[in-house]
Amino acid sequence: MDAIYFLALGCFCGVLSSVPMGPTNLWVARAVFPPEKPLPNVVLFSTGIIITDVICAFIAFFGYHVYFEETQLSITLAVIVAIAVLVLGFLELQQTLKRDEGSEKKPDRPGTTVRDFGVGLLLGSNPAFIFFWLLIAETLNEWGFPDLVSWPAPLFLVGIGIGDIIWYSVFFRLVKKGLSYFSRKFILTLRLSTAVGLIGFGAYALWGVLS
Repeated sequence: MDAIYFLALGCFCGVLSSVPMGPTNLWVARAVFPPEKPLPNVVLFSTGIIITDVICAFIAFFGYHVYFEETQLSITLAVIVAIAVLVLGFLELQQTLKRDEGSEKKPDRPGTTVRDFGVGLLLGSNPAFIFFWLLIAETLNEWGFPDLVSWPAPLFLVGIGIGDIIWYSVFFRLVKKGLSYFSRKFILTLRLSTAVGLIGFGAYALWGVLS
């Protein structure tokens, strides 16, 4: 029964970590807009996110966050992630404006699965994820949640991965299902909104690190 408890709690927290509308969800939503990214690209991107999410939770729950807080490594990583989000946003903005001008003779390339897997790893490497899991760890500790050293507590980390999979699968399908109700002009507006959102997230993160 304890194993099921840890697994279910991990699933819930995994979904909780994925729900907020940030760069990762914007990327998944963009993958559905025409030109749609192939499913393997989306799967590999989500895999990268899940891997880093579980690693961040591991770092937070096992106390390794002390090696990252206010260190040069943490600051450098945050800057890299912020710049990556900015670049993704500007690239998306450029491609959307080109398509809006009617240059659809040469469709956008979906990108390789390896590249999208790397993007997933990078976007998930935001140190903010570690602080999110620190908050979860502190909250669970107040509720009497034991450490993650002895079995079956590590199943909590497995549950996080399952929760991430559940969220991104449902979110991807919901966006894809709703796409049929949108006009081409509205889809272009959504792509522009996605690009602006990515640029906004990147700029805000960069400002927060450098200020």
